[in-house]
Amino acid sequence: VPSNNKKLSSNSMPNFTQILSNSNLNSSQDYQLNEKNEEESFSLPIQMYLSINEGRDFKISTGLSTIYLICRLFWSKEKVKFETITQNSKTAKSTQFCWTLNLSFLLKPSLVEKMRQNFMIIEVWQKTSTPTDSSSLIGTIKLPLHEFYLKFNANSVENLKNFLENSSMQPVIGVDGWISVSDPFTGQKAGEINVLLAMGSNDQILNLQKFLFDKAKIKFKTVVNSLNPSHITSIKPSINEQEHVNSIE
Repeated sequence: VPSNNKKLSSNSMPNFTQILSNSNLNSSQDYQLNEKNEEESFSLPIQMYLSINEGRDFKISTGLSTIYLICRLFWSKEKVKFETITQNSKTAKSTQFCWTLNLSFLLKPSLVEKMRQNFMIIEVWQKTSTPTDSSSLIGTIKLPLHEFYLKFNANSVENLKNFLENSSMQPVIGVDGWISVSDPFTGQKAGEINVLLAMGSNDQILNLQKFLFDKAKIKFKTVVNSLNPSHITSIKPSINEQEHVNSIE
């Protein structure tokens, strides 16, 4: 964090970014880990699933602005930029993101150790509609990784393999709920983001996605049933929901 109290500018950010489309809910990317050439006792394929559904109570400037997030991967210097969401700060109390990210990598002892008492950082940025088209940092959230360390480090290699090969189980859940956005300059709360972070095998992640989709369908049907039928003309799943169904089937 800079020593002065000025907001960070987007010009000071590293040039490398990877844009992920909102419509591609289950895109999977392979990232090369920057690890030392040391002998590892195991190397197991695993996936990390990150879902960011909603944000609320952001401390942003008045008027029309866009919100975007930058996720900094804990095992390397790479980062992922989620596309912007435009909102009017005078009327919007919450921001619907509906972003998901799947990352495939090899789980090794050195990577498990990096999860110990560590965090994955997500930055929340605001881009204002001004002639300068500048960006300012709203705040950051810290996603704890220690739950993954406890699970993967406590088990023997054989038990860890058996866990990942069990396609009927759910993945390890590290974060599930509202996480506060902290202003790095004042330390005050600058909003909240609803986050789900999980790790497991490909089948386990699919189990989680199916569970979340079924849960969303039940909630959707409950809302529909509570409406006056005379006011309903046509109800269809959104494009994102249909893509999610197709990816699970």
